Amino acid sequence: MVTASIEIFLSHANKDKKIAKKFADELNQYGLKIFVAHEDIEIGDKWESILFNKIKECDLFVTLLSKNFHSAQYTDHEVGIAYGLNKLIFPVRFDDTVPYGFMSKFQAKKISPEIDKDEITKLFFAMVSKSEKGTEMIHKLIEEFGDSDSYDRANKTSDILSQCTDFSDEQLNQISYTFLHNDQIRDGFRSGRWCTDLIKSNWKRLDKDLHYRLEKHM
Repeated sequence: MVTASIEIFLSHANKDKKIAKKFADELNQYGLKIFVAHEDIEIGDKWESILFNKIKECDLFVTLLSKNFHSAQYTDHEVGIAYGLNKLIFPVRFDDTVPYGFMSKFQAKKISPEIDKDEITKLFFAMVSKSEKGTEMIHKLIEEFGDSDSYDRANKTSDILSQCTDFSDEQLNQISYTFLHNDQIRDGFRSGRWCTDLIKSNWKRLDKDLHYRLEKHM
């Protein structure tokens, strides 16, 4: 998977630490660097300064909202620091809790407590699309897609990319180019079908010099 430099601070209630760990483990597969508050601090560490520095350094501040969040000892404090540092706050909830206070202007994404893999993939793209580094990550993933040396790899990477709903014109052209030049992608059962559907639905956004070459595959 893509190696990323995007750093995420995951704020959560201690009562939800098992879900937070599973959530972080799933996102780690996409190359994100995730600091799990309360989990990644060693005994004896000066935790207040560590939390402040980690929030200051993060690219995205994610809150794992639940009925336990507001009553936890330090979560609102962490949100206040993130807001004061003008960090992009990304609320994620797994019950009926809605963003409040400093978080209220941000729309929350809901996931199931079981942490469904498809939900995580969609969440990954929703997160990374918020930053310049995230755009670079998607570019790298498309490059990896273009380097697919087997149908299996092409299919698996297309399964991930298919969860992204907001490609730029440059990314669409890059995908179209890889479709033309890599038969593992073009002839892959899922990858070929996904590319074809994506190209057809975005035909007017593609470079005109690609149209002639793509037409015979449509």
